[in-house]
Amino acid sequence: MIHFLKFNLLCELRPTLPSSIVFSPLEFEDEETNFVINKLEEGFHYVKKLVGEDATSYNIDNHVKEYPYEILHICSHGGEVEGSHLIEQFTDRDGNKHIVEYD
Repeated sequence: MIHFLKFNLLCELRPTLPSSIVFSPLEFEDEETNFVINKLEEGFHYVKKLVGEDATSYNIDNHVKEYPYEILHICSHGGEVEGSHLIEQFTDRDGNKHIVEYD
């Protein structure tokens, strides 16, 4: 809890937030979860890992609503299905630009 409070206080002073949430129930044989976590940590992101037993609807709901993050990664298919890569860009009411990418 103390780490969470310190992190939030420090983030108040930064223009960007070096924090990420990675969500995966580890249901698939071919997942990118560990690769994504490692890449984010290499980029000096604090990664909140909602993985395995911690990947519950309750945890993702609370973290998306209350936890400060810049990147949200949800493993939903594990490379098991065909699909398309989509990128959406938008500007929020404060003038901040955001990019949402998903497959």
